[in-house]
Amino acid sequence: MSQNQSKAVAMVKLKFASKLFVSTNLRAMAWVGDAECVKNIVVAPSTNYMKVYSFGCKVYLLFSMGKSIGDETHAPSMTNDLFWLHWNATATQTFVIDMFNAQLSTTSMQEVVISSLEHATLKDYSLKMTTTDVDIGYGRMIQYSGNLTQLSNAIEGIRSTPANRVLWMMTQYCWVDFDFRWEIAHTAARQVRCQQKRYRSRYFEMLFTVKLWGYMVVLAMC
Repeated sequence: MSQNQSKAVAMVKLKFASKLFVSTNLRAMAWVGDAECVKNIVVAPSTNYMKVYSFGCKVYLLFSMGKSIGDETHAPSMTNDLFWLHWNATATQTFVIDMFNAQLSTTSMQEVVISSLEHATLKDYSLKMTTTDVDIGYGRMIQYSGNLTQLSNAIEGIRSTPANRVLWMMTQYCWVDFDFRWEIAHTAARQVRCQQKRYRSRYFEMLFTVKLWGYMVVLAMC
């Protein structure tokens, strides 16, 4: 290697060393500057607002956690209005209805003991939806029973019915009045059958005589 080449290599090495030294010093100065900045940071004291805000957040967090735990704990008791543990209100109501329907069709006892084993049934009442058992012949049995076909019982039943519900009685009327002046049968054939069988229950005036007359008089006086 010639002398000039040796000088050139030495100059390159010197420049590289100087750059490395400068970059290292700059990096060290940056670290020192960052450290000085960290030292100069002053933590501002918390104000009363921040204290109250922090306390409110903690209270809200504790209250939310407590309410969630309470709801989960009392969930079995909150399935019914009485807050009874693991009590199925819908199934209990269905059982009582089934029991009374069975007694109405088979007996006329005045007192019924719900807890008696004679009312036990194989029906499953633990389902989410339960249906009631109704005797399809009960309505016909009531219709043709001796106690409910008497005129006195019919009048007593109409008088005990509220006046606003009497007008909604499901009856096929034939005439408005007892003098056969206004026909109100829904068909001509029905009106012919009304001419053959003249029952008092098919006159709309009957409701005014038994129930609505006093009600209308009170309204007129008001």
